[in-house]
Amino acid sequence: YKFFADLLDYIKALNRNSDRSIPMTVDFIRLKSYCNDQSTGEIKVIGGDDLSTLTGKNVLIVEDIIDTGKTMKTLLQLLKQYNPKMVKVASLLVKRTPRSVGYTPDFIGFEVPD
Repeated sequence: YKFFADLLDYIKALNRNSDRSIPMTVDFIRLKSYCNDQSTGEIKVIGGDDLSTLTGKNVLIVEDIIDTGKTMKTLLQLLKQYNPKMVKVASLLVKRTPRSVGYTPDFIGFEVPD
């Protein structure tokens, strides 16, 4: 949550110091693919009841860590149904793992070992 809050503060500061302001709406959605520390193999979406509000919008997904990338690929497929104008993903951490499905976010803070 700290990463998201700091990023949001930075974007707001850019808005204040710019000739053009970017209107923003913040919403939270959770994807659950782990029980304790083990992957369940299935992904559950929690929240995001009205994703139709994303139609025609620029969407920035902020993630704390991307492990294999499977969960993010599932979320991106889900969002595609709602025809957002653009979707970008920023992740604070990305694991270097042989189990990766090949997904790489648009913005990476740090790569970490598996």
